[in-house]
Amino acid sequence: MARAKQTQTTRGRPNRDDRHLPDRSVARKSTGGVPSSQRPGRTPVPARPQPSPTPSDDTANSQRTDTQSSGGGAGSRRSVSRRDMARILETKTGNGSGFGRRSTGGAHQMGGVMRPHRYRPGTIALREIRRYQRSTELLVPRLPFQRLVREIAADLKNDLKFQSAALSCLQEAAEAYIVGLFEDTNLCAIHARRVTIMPRDIQLSRRIRGERT
Repeated sequence: MARAKQTQTTRGRPNRDDRHLPDRSVARKSTGGVPSSQRPGRTPVPARPQPSPTPSDDTANSQRTDTQSSGGGAGSRRSVSRRDMARILETKTGNGSGFGRRSTGGAHQMGGVMRPHRYRPGTIALREIRRYQRSTELLVPRLPFQRLVREIAADLKNDLKFQSAALSCLQEAAEAYIVGLFEDTNLCAIHARRVTIMPRDIQLSRRIRGERT
């Protein structure tokens, strides 16, 4: 019982070490909701104005928004417009890149202008050879050949008249001779390991035929 009473008296007394500290039981004075800047005895501090956004800030914000929308990070893919995507796909599919069958150029393809298709050298020549070998029609126009015949005949005798059948026979024989001569000329060019015929091939073919130049 004596120990309990002594403990209670000890609890009620203030501690000797706490005498120099202020009493915590005293309530703080309320400021009545007045901010510290407007309290008496203190100079009010003006609020800082908000900085107006500059064009560079707008650009940076838009770039940041684009980066966030695309996923962000170093490996993220940026957004590509529809026109750029069409140019990329056109380059990959061969229209304008040279990998496909046609090489029309990207700028002409995007502008709506397409270049005409060009065949490789020699394709049209072989096609014309097959075409003219199947046909039997005359290739030289009639009227120029008739003028040539009349000009040569005028050197021999004046006031010569020709029937239409005679002119046709002359033209048929002349074209047959020219075709045979070009065949031999082509053989001479192939013998020289060439594809293009030259005047010396014609001269050699005539020399072998026995026609003196």
